[in-house]
Amino acid sequence: MYSLLRSSKLIFLSTVLTIFCCTGSLLAQRCDFSTELGYTTLINGETFVTLCDTEPATTELTLSLGNFTGAAGEGSITSYQWQYLRDTPSIGWIDIPGATSATYTFTVADTVNFQTFSGDFNFRVITPSDNGTPGDASDDCVQFSGTAAGLSFDASECVLPVEWRSFDAEVVAGGGRSTGAKYVDLQWVTTHEPDNAGFHIERSSNGQNWIVIGEQTPHISDSYGHQDLAPLTGGNYYRIRQTDFDGAITYSPVEVVAFTGQLSQVSVFPNPITSDGFTVLVTTSFGENVGLELFDATGRLIPILTRKSGVGVQVKTEELIAGLYFLRLASSDGKLLETVRVVR
Repeated sequence: MYSLLRSSKLIFLSTVLTIFCCTGSLLAQRCDFSTELGYTTLINGETFVTLCDTEPATTELTLSLGNFTGAAGEGSITSYQWQYLRDTPSIGWIDIPGATSATYTFTVADTVNFQTFSGDFNFRVITPSDNGTPGDASDDCVQFSGTAAGLSFDASECVLPVEWRSFDAEVVAGGGRSTGAKYVDLQWVTTHEPDNAGFHIERSSNGQNWIVIGEQTPHISDSYGHQDLAPLTGGNYYRIRQTDFDGAITYSPVEVVAFTGQLSQVSVFPNPITSDGFTVLVTTSFGENVGLELFDATGRLIPILTRKSGVGVQVKTEELIAGLYFLRLASSDGKLLETVRVVR
């Protein structure tokens, strides 16, 4: 329906173009439709542009010509005058001062100098044209684009920032958040992230000076995870820094945990894992033959295939659904056991 209304408006504007062909400072006869050079007014390369209603005032928009028709050498353009369409006190096209080149660039802030027509800004150019006899100005005429360029501002075009549904930092394989720890597990969930370029995981010892300890690219799922395998002894402050493609930054709430336990001897990457599987790195204390088992959140054993590689043990799985899984590792003598949480 929106596109139908927009098409109807453009058709109506074409009628307005015809009725008010001579409004403005340039007054001359209308060119012969059978011989003139035809063209369309474009704004940023399109016939119509819709921007967010909070678009930065410095955003630039450029008017130009395109979609040329007509015989070569006829209706060659000799000069330009860009105009906007007003609707009060009467409908008419008004010259834009200084806009006399093949293109005209203005900013969102400059739109205060123009009027809207039925809620939109509309622009065209009129061009005195040589009607086939170079050097003879007596038969020059005024022609203008058959379709005006349109500009509107709409809240529905605004890209919302990432919203933080939850963020949690938890000491794993111990007695909760303060004792018996092996590593710190970070989990966060977001909503609405169409403009998300990625995340940086940051840590601080005092909540003021932050360092980056990891990165995470966006993916289809809105759930993310990261393991800090080398947390600081004592207090650890964590936050997630999210960056949009335009450079805008938002931060998650800050989580604080106290770490007093032994460091994990296992790491998994990537985590969240992908459909291609993942790689497990273990310390030499586990020995050569490490046993690996993968369980889902209900305790069901998931079939896996393992293969040693130069960087650890590669694990291949059947297609996993999104969710939480537990990877259990055991040394060949059974003296070393460790369980790692992984996310799909």
